[in-house]
Amino acid sequence: MTAPLFTRLAGKPVILALASAAAGQFVIATLAFHAVRGTGALPGAHRASPDMLGGLLLLVAITAGFVFLRWLHDSYARLAAEGFPMGYTPSMAVLAWFVPFVNWVWPFRIMRELLEAVVDSRAIAESTETTLLVRLRWWWGLVLFAGVGLPLFDGLRIVLARSAGDILRLRLEFLGFAALSGAVATGLLLSVVVVIRSALARPPQATPVPDALRLYRKRAASRS
Repeated sequence: MTAPLFTRLAGKPVILALASAAAGQFVIATLAFHAVRGTGALPGAHRASPDMLGGLLLLVAITAGFVFLRWLHDSYARLAAEGFPMGYTPSMAVLAWFVPFVNWVWPFRIMRELLEAVVDSRAIAESTETTLLVRLRWWWGLVLFAGVGLPLFDGLRIVLARSAGDILRLRLEFLGFAALSGAVATGLLLSVVVVIRSALARPPQATPVPDALRLYRKRAASRS
């Protein structure tokens, strides 16, 4: 008998966290866009809605981010313990997300290296690897759009706004687009994490070679 979905997901916190974050971000985006249109999707006056939605979005991101980074640390530690030479230590793989400017590039490289190491150690098909790498690129592009490009564009629009009503509308639109981008990006990341996590649950099917790290980087660079 097939186990219920909740039972099958039990013990998989990173999957539950990312799935919940994607769903939560989509709900926040829906509420923000409804508020822009003044449909009454949010109770009471819309004056407090940007602060409320922004707080919810931040809470969702922090909660899912904590669980994801714990999983990332453990995944790097496992591969290192198996003898596969990783370019980043488990601690570096986590800290890189918090270093200004560095966190515009390194998180993608870290996830790409993790994928490359798992592909080699668990003998994942090349076609699957290519698909997952494309998803990682789209994931990181959306993250940069929501975290860098969108705030700059929205800030310019607010500076040029003519009234408090326009500013409120622009803030709600920003939250809507940021949450929608985050939902899609989180979904893409989840699809990659599911494959990596499933692969890591199996024992290694290959033995690390001395120049494995160089091979990871060379292959990854050729596909960037």
